[in-house]
Amino acid sequence: LDECITGVKYIGTPYMGAIAHYLGSPLNIRRPEWVSVLKQSDEENPNPLFPNARWKLYANRNKAAQDDTLGWYDVVVLSHNGKCADRLITTAQIPRVE
Repeated sequence: LDECITGVKYIGTPYMGAIAHYLGSPLNIRRPEWVSVLKQSDEENPNPLFPNARWKLYANRNKAAQDDTLGWYDVVVLSHNGKCADRLITTAQIPRVE
């Protein structure tokens, strides 16, 4: 029980999202951001700081066709309702896991 009492504690104020905002502050987190196409790329990322970034995100299909990305990412976290999440994840052309 003592281990639960000691250590760093966070209080989300004025809302719980403030904790995520604080913990993510050193990261490149853009929200809200509309993404409608998600592609995994075999290309080498042009940014040498993030050589393992393999996901390219696009605002819409026209931007994807022109390769006009929102950026390269090594991790994509998707938090959305089922219908919209399914629509986006199908653009990634990855094996489906259920």
